Amino acid sequence: MQTLTRRVYLLLVILLFFTIPVSANAPTSTVDIAAQSLINRHATPLPNEWAWQSVIQSPHYQLDRDVGAASIGVGFLAGYDVTLDAKLKVKYLNAAEYVANFIVEAQTPANSGRWPDYYDPAPVGPASYGYTSLDDGAAGISDFLWLLYERDNYSTYKDVALTGINWLVSLAQAPLGANCPKQQCYWRWRDPYNNSTPIYTGIGSGMAGIVYTLDKFAERTGNPSYQKYALAGAAYLEAQIDVDGSVSEKVGGRAEFDTGLYAGAAGDAFVFYSLYLHTHDDRWLNDANKIMAWVRLQGVAQTSGTAWPISVGAGNIGNRTLSTEVAEGAAGIGWAELQAYKVTHDAKNDLATAQEAGDWLLSIAVNENNGYTWPAYAGQTDYYTALDLGVGGISVFLHDLSIATGNAKYEQAAQKAQIWLSSVQFQDSQDSLGAYWYQDRNNGTWTNPKEPSWDWGLAGILGSAASLNGWTIDMPRDVPGF
Repeated sequence: MQTLTRRVYLLLVILLFFTIPVSANAPTSTVDIAAQSLINRHATPLPNEWAWQSVIQSPHYQLDRDVGAASIGVGFLAGYDVTLDAKLKVKYLNAAEYVANFIVEAQTPANSGRWPDYYDPAPVGPASYGYTSLDDGAAGISDFLWLLYERDNYSTYKDVALTGINWLVSLAQAPLGANCPKQQCYWRWRDPYNNSTPIYTGIGSGMAGIVYTLDKFAERTGNPSYQKYALAGAAYLEAQIDVDGSVSEKVGGRAEFDTGLYAGAAGDAFVFYSLYLHTHDDRWLNDANKIMAWVRLQGVAQTSGTAWPISVGAGNIGNRTLSTEVAEGAAGIGWAELQAYKVTHDAKNDLATAQEAGDWLLSIAVNENNGYTWPAYAGQTDYYTALDLGVGGISVFLHDLSIATGNAKYEQAAQKAQIWLSSVQFQDSQDSLGAYWYQDRNNGTWTNPKEPSWDWGLAGILGSAASLNGWTIDMPRDVPGF
């Protein structure tokens, strides 16, 4: 069992601070409202450890960056970074540390670097399986611990983050006829795996996210081994690029080519741009430009702006639904193009495409409660609140687009999105628990209340508000912008 041994006197102060009723410490912004609600709703598996039961993956205490503890920890870091209130700053940092303590304890076996998918109290206990990826597993969890270490300089979090990265390296495999890490490496999504366990390519659950994370840890630590594995993974991902620039969502699967940020080509291109920024090797820039050119070709012109199908493929393969959101739609593709523009300075292609995405979003915005909302999918009536499929993520993209273009209409829309989010905030019948949001409203019915996570719930709504209040980490989903 690992616990904090430093700043004991501060822990006592914070424990007393957390017992103050919400009405006596009323938050004044969406950041503080959401953060206080998360604090109020935590469970305490062991002293100085905080966890939350997932709503959308009920009844488990998840660990990951999608719906789990690490995702909520990122939310507290966003609150810590943007608040100017010294007491709240201490409060949010300590909340993130309590989350990290739970994550440290949950490595199974202890100190192995391997995290189970969930870590439930007895008699259920930990899951028998875990994941490698940025979205679901060790890559993303390790990244959260490192982000926390950068803020509090507590070496345990750094050390445990590195055990996660070392475990990830240990699972690298060589494709037939190649040497890993001299030539190519790949990772399967799940541990333990069998031949049916997929090798995904994307940034969320696949190879691109692992390459990105290993490259970032190489940059952070100067460890040449991490860089070798990152480059070998990039070489394997590069081998999956078709001649036209498309990348199949799953290695060896059917020929379905996603366009978006989470599982598709826009996310793959982002990772190659990131790799180029670190290595200055034109090889990765050329890969990124080739993939992003394919993404642009999949755009479907609208009355105003451009929209994208979720995926394309021959015959009946592919999902031609036009999506608005960050994970698999126009907001995420537009955001990726903004990152590309920072690298290429190509206003004709990259910046113009981001504007096309923004113009389409503005053209289909739904006026409600003096604010703006968007259906996750064009022509449907499913309105999500948080980052992944929802209004929170769209607001971050539009805010970024306003900064890049200097056009105030995008910022006005981003602010109106935040107005809508405030208007659909609910108050728990138990006043001491504070405000909450539902995950989505489908055909007029709200579903999945009080989801705590970054991609789907309160932490992500907190993050979107932080982004519009000067958060220097531009992160509408799992990765920060350049």
